[in-house]
Amino acid sequence: VSCSAGRLVLALYTSEDVKDSITIVQKCWNEFNKYTPETHTKLAIAPSQVIQIENSVSNKNDSVSKNDPKEEAMLNLISKYMPFSDFSSSKSDSLKHDQFMSLRLFLLRRPSMRSVNEEQIFEVLKRSYRSYINVKKDSEDIASLLVNDHHMISSTFTASSDGKLHPWPHAKDLRVDYLDHNTEVSDKDCPNTTTRSDSPVVFATYALRKPRF
Repeated sequence: VSCSAGRLVLALYTSEDVKDSITIVQKCWNEFNKYTPETHTKLAIAPSQVIQIENSVSNKNDSVSKNDPKEEAMLNLISKYMPFSDFSSSKSDSLKHDQFMSLRLFLLRRPSMRSVNEEQIFEVLKRSYRSYINVKKDSEDIASLLVNDHHMISSTFTASSDGKLHPWPHAKDLRVDYLDHNTEVSDKDCPNTTTRSDSPVVFATYALRKPRF
């Protein structure tokens, strides 16, 4: 018996010796056909719903396919040089592994899930990555430097309740400028400045200045 739900196969058994007869088969067919199940519910999809589903799928694919090449390059670099850590690792190795892992998870976050502050941090990291590439840094060194930059940014700034990035309470007048390696900064321009040779980060103390971030 055929129906819209599929095909139902019946096997009949009898103790009598029944000869092959098309008439008997036809009678059985007609009788069993009376019990063919009928579907009382129908599946109906409006064309507008189909369009919405297709658009949602395409938007998800676009968000994946339109990843920034620099972000992909940084993620691959961090994943390649992320150190292995276990219970036998030293404290410094474990800390380094945690910093690599923190940046890797940060880079894995989808663009649609990032806050405004996180987008700003991404831009800083991309500028740092570009500057390291321009000065021909080794790939392993670049990975370590990016981890240091991310750790420095994360430990220096915190997100307040108003959604803006502010310095930590013990450094209310701290300002951070992110500069390329080829940028020269004089003592006159940045008084009380402490620089790091391995990072494009300059810490300058200014009174009554808002953070430039």
